[in-house]
Amino acid sequence: MFRTRKRIAKVAAITVTAVGALLGGGAAAQAAPATTHAILLLISGYSSDGNGGNGIADKSPKEIRHQAYQALLSAKSVRMTLKDTGSAAQKGNRPSSGDLSFDQAGCTGSVAMGTQGTFQIVRRGTEVWMKPDATFWKTTVPGREGTADAERFKNRYIHGTTNDASMKELADVCSIKVLQKPLGSVAPFTDVKKGAETTFNGMKAIPLTGKVDGKAATYYVATQGKPYLIGGTQKGNGTDLTFTLSDYDKPIPSATPSANESVEVSQMESQLQAAS
Repeated sequence: MFRTRKRIAKVAAITVTAVGALLGGGAAAQAAPATTHAILLLISGYSSDGNGGNGIADKSPKEIRHQAYQALLSAKSVRMTLKDTGSAAQKGNRPSSGDLSFDQAGCTGSVAMGTQGTFQIVRRGTEVWMKPDATFWKTTVPGREGTADAERFKNRYIHGTTNDASMKELADVCSIKVLQKPLGSVAPFTDVKKGAETTFNGMKAIPLTGKVDGKAATYYVATQGKPYLIGGTQKGNGTDLTFTLSDYDKPIPSATPSANESVEVSQMESQLQAAS
């Protein structure tokens, strides 16, 4: 029993770490790289509602950052996409790509860990599902056990609730609330300068450039409609990251995996014990 529980917990724990690294915020993500912490300093929770200039370009970098972070606190939902082609991400030391949508009830989406595999995650209320791909199983649980698990649970979600210790941490990072918690230890965004108005992802924006943990960072805040962060980049020290933020306050997909697509944590334990 202990051995099978340990395998489930290991898969869940690595999934939590990966989501934490993608988000960079909240108690469950304190080990996340400081570069992703800095992203959250600029997130805005407002939706664009107008075509006129919003005056943000006239603000100081400090005021832009303050207004954007305060706006995050009122966000009801947000979608984050990320791609990192740097060497650290490609080796699986941190997420190489991700597409996650968050709201008050949970999140849905997927995260890739370079050569270490990919997993999908869904949370609605107290229920949480995760579906590692075969590569994730094999790299998380090395040897014959991981290969067997990859085949045994092929195309199946692991389903549990916040009452299960193996799934609770995963549920904790799968909510917009994790973005809205105090960031704790945050690497400073230094040498900040405001650039000239430009275009990012098809939208007019004002860039803020600087350094985060030795990496060159640029964040883009919309200059039309409501001022909100639309994305940014970070480069250096094995990182070559581009991220976008969108769909603030829009409903996120609420569908959950069916029973036929899922295996309960307790049932999984029984299957693993029987196979041992």
